[in-house]
Amino acid sequence: TRTENAIYSTVVKQVIGGSYLEERSAKRDVAVRSWWDLLRMDMTCSEPGKFALAEKGLHDKYRCGIETIDASLGVKSPNTMMKRFYSVKTYNTWVIRQSGKSWLPIEEKMVWSYFKALRAEKAPATRATSLLEALRFCHFVFKAEGCEETLASLRVRGLAAQLYACKRPWKPADPLTVSDVQFLHKAMEDEKRSLVDRIFIGHLL
Repeated sequence: TRTENAIYSTVVKQVIGGSYLEERSAKRDVAVRSWWDLLRMDMTCSEPGKFALAEKGLHDKYRCGIETIDASLGVKSPNTMMKRFYSVKTYNTWVIRQSGKSWLPIEEKMVWSYFKALRAEKAPATRATSLLEALRFCHFVFKAEGCEETLASLRVRGLAAQLYACKRPWKPADPLTVSDVQFLHKAMEDEKRSLVDRIFIGHLL
């Protein structure tokens, strides 16, 4: 297979590592430990934290917390886990700056203030709705205290919807022209090109 002047080599990120399953497992481990770092800020406010508190030593608490979070996450995608984590982490950072305490337990009035701050600073339109999705995740997966009440708040949900409505309209790329399609067909049949490039082109067509 020719790689000289191959287009894919300039745009495809190469990840050095094991198999797909090994990579997924590594990502899951990172996600589990990341969530434990957030939930252990107040272990009385979530199910994994409460189970961990029942253990005696620090090592046993840590082990129990990690095992409980790992089990609670079930077969969810590591990418989903991290997406929800980053939303809560961003919120937690804001709460600490504002009040000096962590995000747990979730308080409706604090989330309301956070959304107002997002509106004032013209933050990305999806940040509020992303946090609500993350809180819903925390409620059903970890039984985090305060999530259910906050998610039921009409003013919180309403402001999140208003902020999301400000999202820029989707602007897809222009459709391929006839000459574009002809070029791709010619490139796919060109045996001098990289086989990987030709495979990518075949998927586009």
